[in-house]
Amino acid sequence: MSLFCSTAATMIKSMTIIKRFRIKRPQWFLLTSVFLIVSGCSTLKPEKIERPEIPKVEHWTVTESNDEKVVLSGLLSFQDARLEELLKAALIGNFDLQVTATRVEAARAQAKLVGAAIAPDWSASAKASRNFRNSALQTGREVYSNNFELGANVSWEVDLWEQLSNRKKAATWNYQASVTEQSAARLSLIANIARSWYNAIEAHLQIQLLEKRLVNQQENLEILEERFHHGINNALDVHLARASEASEKSRLFQKKAARESEIRSLEVLLGLYPSAQLPLAEKLPKLSERIPIGLPSDLLKRRPDIIAAEQRFKASEALTAAAYQNRFPSLRLTGTLGASNGEFHKLFSSDQLFGSLIAGIATPLFYGDELEAQEEESRAKARETAIHYARTVLNAFQEVEASLSIEKWLDQQETAIDVAMQEAQAGETLAFEQYQSGLVGFVTVLEAQRRAFDAQSTLIQIRNSRLQNRIRLHLALGGNFVETKELELETRKVSNISAGEK
Repeated sequence: MSLFCSTAATMIKSMTIIKRFRIKRPQWFLLTSVFLIVSGCSTLKPEKIERPEIPKVEHWTVTESNDEKVVLSGLLSFQDARLEELLKAALIGNFDLQVTATRVEAARAQAKLVGAAIAPDWSASAKASRNFRNSALQTGREVYSNNFELGANVSWEVDLWEQLSNRKKAATWNYQASVTEQSAARLSLIANIARSWYNAIEAHLQIQLLEKRLVNQQENLEILEERFHHGINNALDVHLARASEASEKSRLFQKKAARESEIRSLEVLLGLYPSAQLPLAEKLPKLSERIPIGLPSDLLKRRPDIIAAEQRFKASEALTAAAYQNRFPSLRLTGTLGASNGEFHKLFSSDQLFGSLIAGIATPLFYGDELEAQEEESRAKARETAIHYARTVLNAFQEVEASLSIEKWLDQQETAIDVAMQEAQAGETLAFEQYQSGLVGFVTVLEAQRRAFDAQSTLIQIRNSRLQNRIRLHLALGGNFVETKELELETRKVSNISAGEK
């Protein structure tokens, strides 16, 4: 039935051309035959490319899923106004993001360029000339003549097998993928900024803790040296206190270097000069309640990298179809309409018009192996994009599961280390009191102080780790960190091109 409809439509097209250009019987027969032959082949379709089967998961293994709508706009409800300001500035000043924007522009231009091949090519020409010659009857007399010409040419490759349409589809899918990948790059950039921001704050808090500990170490050393001079303490206690102080100074310098490194990296991400002068917050924000995670199937609709991988696959499918259709004949129509006269004012008279219509069919005869190899190459690339899509989905599931698991363990770890810190601080106080009473040696005091300091330092580290993991989880779920209008604008441009914008 589809073949009959296609043939009937082709007959109507050919009769319309025949009547309009007054084609005679021999040319009529040839043109109609060409249209009928190619219409019969137009129903041929390439073999479909199968994608690897993706595991169907109804619930996350780490925690119970729910069908609650996942609201992932805003920066994770961290309530960090300073960070949100930096993120908005990064969307403007980051150079990597600007590079992705130019790639989107290039992909859009390519989609328009490929789409333009479907429409006829029009050209116009104008010509004026003045000639002279010596008259044979009157020697020495020159005779002048003028000639004016206007012309219009049209050339159109008929999209018989939808080869050109498939190329346009591929270019449009690639453009959509570039827009989606720009969104993914934006999310990745903002996540990296948030990570660097909180890493720098953690380093800053560790520095403050070390400086406080150093003050305590120096006070202890002064007491020990004074007691040593009075013969109360032995030299071992002094040496241990000095070693402990020097060790903490080394850790302090290390943390300061780490803080400067994080700030410089952050400044570059913001498009600023890496001067390490960016002011930091004085504390890490507290985490909000657990974010809703939804169902695993929802992930396929939210993650930009998954969406982009699917769009690349669809583009490769269209290119494979076009490569398959390259092996069939092509039909090109060429038409000319013009006028010529020696007087310009008579140029637009209807009796001065001339025109022509040429239909040419070309078929590949000696390129069979080459065209077949091109199709095989295109099909192999399409299978590669299909495998890449499946791998991207599986990686996305892994990232969410891993982040959910880490979230649970970090929560329990923070609870445990908070108890350890309180006990260590109480032990530190008691050890110093017993040392002053002569009940324990100074080694016990140093060990108690070390435990108390390590517990406080670990607590800061775990709180930052929870923030870092929440960022990873948010990113794994495909959430938006800040609302922007650029992606909506590009999405409208995609719709325009898909609808046939030239």
